[in-house]
Amino acid sequence: MALIALAESAQDIASGFNKFLDPLPESSVEITALIAECYAISSALRELNSAKDDPRYYHDFPLIYNDVAIVRESLDYTFRDVTRLFGSLGRLTHIPRKAAFHHVWRDIDEFFYHESHAPLLRRLETNKAFLLELTNLLVDGFPWNPPAPEVPTSPTTTTTFSTLSSSASSSWDHWLPRVFGQNRPATPFRKNGVAYIPPLLSGRAIMFIFD
Repeated sequence: MALIALAESAQDIASGFNKFLDPLPESSVEITALIAECYAISSALRELNSAKDDPRYYHDFPLIYNDVAIVRESLDYTFRDVTRLFGSLGRLTHIPRKAAFHHVWRDIDEFFYHESHAPLLRRLETNKAFLLELTNLLVDGFPWNPPAPEVPTSPTTTTTFSTLSSSASSSWDHWLPRVFGQNRPATPFRKNGVAYIPPLLSGRAIMFIFD
């Protein structure tokens, strides 16, 4: 899916969650956070698309193309899952509106915990962080002779990684190998408290430290 089309899908997901606010005021904090994250992802996708088409940067875009495709596929999987779960509302017209939204909200929560041992919000935050890092790589430029990154033994023993988030979780063991692990070296995704993405085509690796 093209970046702009995916950005529009993120906005559609945000609009879908907005419908949950009225019937589920007790979950408004979590719902509002999901809405905000979807709009942030939409903005990040549009920013990356603009950088891709900018004459100053588009010649370097092939260097990150495969990595963009990976995060794009991850978001596409996620948005399709959420849209499918939203569709359950149309089959629950025989019960009160609040009960129907509560049922679907619970299904969304349980689905993503079952799949990744982490909430949907955490997955969206991780994808957004990866998108922003890719845009930074494209705009800030690539090192001519980047060091070969290694999985660090602690978060403070290396400068060859970009630490994007202090809250990524062990969900990497579940949903990331399905998407980020395609056509990648057989480097473990977790070691010593670090969730690790093997080196980007630019030569830079990305790690997320989880609790």
